[in-house]
Amino acid sequence: MDDLMIDIQQDLARMICEKIKAAFSNMLWLKSGLICQFWAPVTIDGRRLLSTSGQPFAVSDLSDNLAMYRINSAKYHYNIDMNTLDIERDTKIMSGGPATAFLNRMPYVDEFVGSPLEPCGSTISILLPICFPSQSSCIGVVECTINDRWPYDFSFLQIEMKRGLKDSGVEVFDVQELIPYKTISGLEPVRDEITKALQIVCGSHNLTLAQVWIAYEDENNVSGSSSLENTGTKRMLALKLTGYHTPRPGPSFWDLGEYYRLCDMVPLENKEEHVLKTLQDYKSRYISKVRPGRLMSLASRDMVMNASPESSAFTICLRSIDTGDINYVFEFIWLKHSNYVIFLEAILLTLKRCLPSFKFTSGVELGDELDVIDVENYVEGETNNFKIFQGLSPIAEAIEEGRTTEISLPREVIEKQFEKTMKAAKNLNVSLSTLKRKLSDHGISEWQGPRL
Repeated sequence: MDDLMIDIQQDLARMICEKIKAAFSNMLWLKSGLICQFWAPVTIDGRRLLSTSGQPFAVSDLSDNLAMYRINSAKYHYNIDMNTLDIERDTKIMSGGPATAFLNRMPYVDEFVGSPLEPCGSTISILLPICFPSQSSCIGVVECTINDRWPYDFSFLQIEMKRGLKDSGVEVFDVQELIPYKTISGLEPVRDEITKALQIVCGSHNLTLAQVWIAYEDENNVSGSSSLENTGTKRMLALKLTGYHTPRPGPSFWDLGEYYRLCDMVPLENKEEHVLKTLQDYKSRYISKVRPGRLMSLASRDMVMNASPESSAFTICLRSIDTGDINYVFEFIWLKHSNYVIFLEAILLTLKRCLPSFKFTSGVELGDELDVIDVENYVEGETNNFKIFQGLSPIAEAIEEGRTTEISLPREVIEKQFEKTMKAAKNLNVSLSTLKRKLSDHGISEWQGPRL
């Protein structure tokens, strides 16, 4: 009977190996500086470990660095035995890395810091736990390690790898599957309601991106580093529930499409991210100058190399009466506006009209006076907040009264910009073409520019 089980396990291992080979053989998009390899579960001396020895791998170019990394990888193992995670004396058996992805069953991004496998020049790996379709057992981890991180956008790399694995008959675990639709009554219809609202808000206010995140407690937390310091403790993550993205012409930084897609596949876990901070303390935050966080930096080289001060963000934490105490963090990103207070008011009032069952987690209604943390000027222990809705602007009043489905631009608001050039459109949070159209609507034949 034991011999039969051994034969079955060996046949299964060979089948998995062939599927991974098939996936790697179709990787025609490989660029310089990339190695992909498969970490398979094995049993050695009664312990469950991950090993890449004898397993398939693919390499873009056999440089000295990548060759040495492959040789070293075959010498080491990763511990996936939950009973011995905190008892390790063998220096060739490590924690974190592929073991984190395998045990947590979620994609993981691993940055080499003090790892004995660290190849010269390599900075980062994407680790994808895989399973057979419609099954929940992890059968191994596909690792993509980049020697030069910049030739790749990480979302592209992850999407292409997922597609290649699926074509060969295996699936990558999707973090969206961790969202508890079955245990939270009403979550699916609320998600659909939010999706429609985000589309309206982005279209009405020319937003580049809007996303909504919910908290996820990883109760089986396994540390992602070589240290086991935090193993077994609950870890706060944020999972993307839904979002809306408006493609923009021009530099890819303004498009944010790669960041939007990467958020679908990887949980947010860096405590410095404003989304997670808002999930933890429920405070609204305004970021006047977007500085790429971990996921945004990974999404695209342009996020780091071409980051511009001309973009802003806003995060708020809301609840719906339909889903009780579930917290939703809304993240908005747009091209920077000078009159940001008016702009934030307009966003919130449009959101109020689209989501009548929502209010702030603190109990404050959308449209009531609200404290917002100014992140750029925030100092721990000091008050650097500003208030919105202390007195509605004409534009916000129009939205509050429901007179229009888009930002209104009354004549008196336009006339206040007279004696300036038509670049005053930026002060009004509208495009130049919209300003010209509004002039025509109000019967203003020409712009009253500055007197020279």
